[in-house]
Amino acid sequence: MHEQVRGLLPEYAAGGLDAATRRRVDAHLAGCAACRAELLEWRALAGALEPLVAGRAAAVPAWTPPPMPVAPPSGSIARRPRSGARLLLLALAIAIGSIGLRWRGTTRPILPDVGSDGGSARAGRALAPDDQAAPRHVDRLPTPVARSGSGSSAPVRVVERGPEASAHGASGHGPDSTGAPGHEPGRRDRPSTATPVGEAVGPAGTTATSGPPSGASGAEPGTPAPKSTPEPEPTRTPSPETSEATPTPFATATGVPSPTRATTTWLRGNVYGPDGFPRAEISVLADRLDVPAPAVAGSTDLEGRYALALPPGRWLLRVDAPAYQPMWHAGQANPYGADPIELDLGDDRRVDFHLEPNPPWQVEGRVLDAFGAPASQALVLAAYPPDPDRPGEAPRRAWAVFTGPDGRFALALPPGAWYLAASPDWRSVEPSWWGGDGSLEQADRLGIGAQPTTSLELRLRP
Repeated sequence: MHEQVRGLLPEYAAGGLDAATRRRVDAHLAGCAACRAELLEWRALAGALEPLVAGRAAAVPAWTPPPMPVAPPSGSIARRPRSGARLLLLALAIAIGSIGLRWRGTTRPILPDVGSDGGSARAGRALAPDDQAAPRHVDRLPTPVARSGSGSSAPVRVVERGPEASAHGASGHGPDSTGAPGHEPGRRDRPSTATPVGEAVGPAGTTATSGPPSGASGAEPGTPAPKSTPEPEPTRTPSPETSEATPTPFATATGVPSPTRATTTWLRGNVYGPDGFPRAEISVLADRLDVPAPAVAGSTDLEGRYALALPPGRWLLRVDAPAYQPMWHAGQANPYGADPIELDLGDDRRVDFHLEPNPPWQVEGRVLDAFGAPASQALVLAAYPPDPDRPGEAPRRAWAVFTGPDGRFALALPPGAWYLAASPDWRSVEPSWWGGDGSLEQADRLGIGAQPTTSLELRLRP
């Protein structure tokens, strides 16, 4: 079916199929990306050739179909007879395609023979007719070609070499144009890439003829070399477009770090809900522990994946979502028990989270600093009462959240009696406990029940 539809694509692009056949082709195209791409090429070719054959279509006689069998083979698609105009259009398309393939097969430029056997002796004059009629293939262009922004060649100056330089090159004993001593066998068809003797490189890549070097091998022994005065060269108006040299491939020097070397570390993973399915749009935050820095935040995609690009250092990772308990790395409910993550240059670490639902009740309030101003990003911590069988034991830290820019917080807790505390920087500042003067000895316990608490106020100690 696929190959049959491919054979119908030229007629389909030219609008030459009946309605039933077009419906079959349409049904195949809906599920075949390769045929859709090939159809776009046929339509572009048909649109380009339509003006060429429009005037000739009337002169082409209509094609008379041969006798067809009564019942076509099973599974085949009937073809509509092609008109003369469409046949001509298809023939022109095949001809242009074959010409393009032949043109693409030509990969090497053709230049006249300028080899060392007699070629140097003819330098400085125009090529003879027999020279121009015998092109040969060469391996590469002799010199880089400067091209303008539009792709056209930039102006090139042609300089005639002096007779001394020509004789020098024709002798075959002195340094040739490549800089190697004498004539090197096997380099007959390889053009020179160096500046010829007697020429000097001028500004913007131009050349100028200079006098012959002293002691040129082409002069007779004992005869001083004649002095030659450089003649001014005719100048040409430079191209209005900015010329740029052909780019060269990028190369990295030995011992120099590659520009693609990793300069960051990656922390990535997945976030799953209590049912084990991925959760989207969950905030993932990384807090720097070794130096003060704001948190690096990201969120999960539709597949529950996240990825954070971080500099090397010591980090604490957490997730935050309204319907779930805040969670730090290794399943901890507060940062005091979380496991820090050490990242080195180029590390790619993976950390997954499995969220837990919020308890049914919550306490809301705000945190104020010692001057009564809202405390942003302060840590609010809930703690279990100490074990009565262990005198002097501190409350056991449990769930924790951070305040918003206005100092407000909402912490979900199960019912019971809780100690609450707040700290402006949990990494270095001891928390201030709710009730009394903020010390643990005078702290009060807050009863959490069916009625939510919405007006709790925690004040930080100076």
